[in-house]
Amino acid sequence: MLAYLVRRLLYALPILIGVNVITFALFFVVNTPDDMARMQLGVKRVTPEAIDKWKAQRGYDKPL
Repeated sequence: MLAYLVRRLLYALPILIGVNVITFALFFVVNTPDDMARMQLGVKRVTPEAIDKWKAQRGYDKPL
């Protein structure tokens, strides 16, 4: 029984890592911080300074 549980946990590990990588990639590829800033600010012509300020307020300018 213990071998079965260990085997199942070892099978689950790559799946969890894969799901995390896919989620991370989709978040930053599909929904870039610049796009999120434009949607949040709600104006058609957003200045780069306003985008930088929005990203700084929410911590998107810091490394992971």
